[in-house]
Amino acid sequence: MSDILKIALGVFAGCGLLALVGFLGCTACIGVGVHNAQVEEENRPKPSLAIEELSDSIQYERHYVRGKVRNTGPGSATFVRVKVELQDGQGGVVNTAWTYANSTVPLESGEAVEWEVSAEADRRIERYVAKIISFK
Repeated sequence: MSDILKIALGVFAGCGLLALVGFLGCTACIGVGVHNAQVEEENRPKPSLAIEELSDSIQYERHYVRGKVRNTGPGSATFVRVKVELQDGQGGVVNTAWTYANSTVPLESGEAVEWEVSAEADRRIERYVAKIISFK
């Protein structure tokens, strides 16, 4: 093997080793960043969410349920998902509907946001129950 070829292979191998070390170093940094974000998320104040001011109406063969979600806790909440069960007189579920009360704009402590869902009207519906099923 010629000296030039040996030098070229040595340089190439050295660059590959440096690239591998750099890649592993970056991977370790990314792992630390993810861990720190998880710890920060766990230590973040948690919101306490409540449903208020429920009302319903029937219009154009649709059953509408409206309300508010209020954040009574110290933290903020995004993507608050509200589910409404439309029930018969015995508590059997006739229909369900859900919506996001908010999305990326945080619901801060003390704030409230209005929401509305609709489902097909059904004469068996006598009551409804609204629940917060998820949030971030």
